[in-house]
Amino acid sequence: AVNSDKAKISAAELQLNNLQSAVKLQWGETLSSLVFDNKVLSDKLAPHLANLLNRKNVLVQVSFPLDFPTPKLGSAINLSPLNTADAAIKAIYVSPAAHSDANGYGKTFYYSAPAESLRIGMRVNTDVDAGGSMANNGVVIPNQALVWYGGKPWAYFKLAKNKQGEDQFARKPINADIEVGSGADSGWFNQGIDAQSEVVVSGAQLLLSEEFKNQIKNENGD
Repeated sequence: AVNSDKAKISAAELQLNNLQSAVKLQWGETLSSLVFDNKVLSDKLAPHLANLLNRKNVLVQVSFPLDFPTPKLGSAINLSPLNTADAAIKAIYVSPAAHSDANGYGKTFYYSAPAESLRIGMRVNTDVDAGGSMANNGVVIPNQALVWYGGKPWAYFKLAKNKQGEDQFARKPINADIEVGSGADSGWFNQGIDAQSEVVVSGAQLLLSEEFKNQIKNENGD
């Protein structure tokens, strides 16, 4: 009977270890410790973590661009359900997410937010304080300036005139990860581009055609 009980205990411990590994792989170190660490007491946790355990808060996965810095512990962002005018919901940073976004976009992080207005599977907009330490400087390339070649976005920039007084243009790669604005005023946020640069917003596709027309073989030529 003793040996049988020992075997059952070993099987249960193995099953528990497998479960712990699966949870850690799925949710990361921080969240798995909330579930399995016996030393973690609800009354000792920060309110946003304790509320995850008592279901007053929900876990939200947020995607940021690849160059976005890792949030600081205790930092907050504002969320709002997609396509609604509801008041902003404050969410507190928890940890890096173990998995990428379903759309494969950027870096992902877990935030804790009040459950009242949020539901499982709901998509949300994220508003990060632009006045904080995570603000970035850059320029916005108008949507009309983009041309696609080789599966990548480009834009044409005006250079100094040549010796004949003719305008010259150069095609440069553009980062199309961060869209700002909407409709006709939309564009793409880019860093590392001089704010005084002149970009072609009308006729960019024509410039692309002119650039590569000489590479088209003339089959009627000698």
